[in-house]
Amino acid sequence: MPNGDLILGAGDGTIAKLSVQTMKTQVTNQVLGAVTSLALTNDCTNFFCGTNQSNIYFVDTERLIPELRNTCHHEKVNDVLFPPNYSEVFATCSLSEIRVWDTRNRTEQLRIQVPNVECNCICFMPDGKSLLSGWSDGVIRSFLP
Repeated sequence: MPNGDLILGAGDGTIAKLSVQTMKTQVTNQVLGAVTSLALTNDCTNFFCGTNQSNIYFVDTERLIPELRNTCHHEKVNDVLFPPNYSEVFATCSLSEIRVWDTRNRTEQLRIQVPNVECNCICFMPDGKSLLSGWSDGVIRSFLP
C-alpha cells in the first residue's frame, strides 16, 4: 500500500490489513478457500483475491469487504442440466456441490454444498421448482431454491 500497510491472505481464507508502523492487524475478513493470490488495483483502493476454491473476489482496501466477482467448480463437473423448456438457467454438479447459473449474465445464482460426498447427477423436477440429486454416499437428495 502507498502508506506502507500490508494486505495479507492466508490458507484458512483470512484476508487482513496490517499496519507496518504498529505491526497490528487493522481489519480482517474471510473468503471461501485458501488465498492463493492478491493483486492491487492501480489506485490501491481495491484488490483482487484469488482462492484455491476457484473464487475471485474484489475487495476494498479500507474495510476488506469481499465481493465475489467470478467463480467456477474447482473439481471435475459431473453433470450439466437445463430445466425443461427453460434456457435462462442451468445447473451443474461436482465434488460436494451443486450450482445454479444464470445464462443471461453468466453468474452463479445458487450454491448447494454437502461436505465429504460427491454429487454424481442432477435432475430438475418437471415443474422446475426443485432439484433431485444423486450422491456418492448412495443418498438421493432434493433441494428447493
